[in-house]
Amino acid sequence: MAAVQRIRRTHDPAFVRWPPHVNLLYPFVPVDEFESAATRLTESLKNVQPFVATFARLQSFNHSKHSHTAWLCPGDGEIGAAWQTLQRACL
Repeated sequence: MAAVQRIRRTHDPAFVRWPPHVNLLYPFVPVDEFESAATRLTESLKNVQPFVATFARLQSFNHSKHSHTAWLCPGDGEIGAAWQTLQRACL
């Protein structure tokens, strides 16, 4: 995690705004719908089994000439399937 934070401190303008994270849903919901969304997510996720999060490779994409996102891609097989199960439950 320290290596990721060093890179973010140098290159990520949102470094102070939020920590490293996984986006499972984007966009999410308006603030006034958070409570309802939390209730629905709690119900949807109650049968999803915990798993160890591992990532296979670093990838990136450009938003514009001066804006890029680097992201860690989950592995294939069992780990990739676990991430897909989690995302489907959230959807």
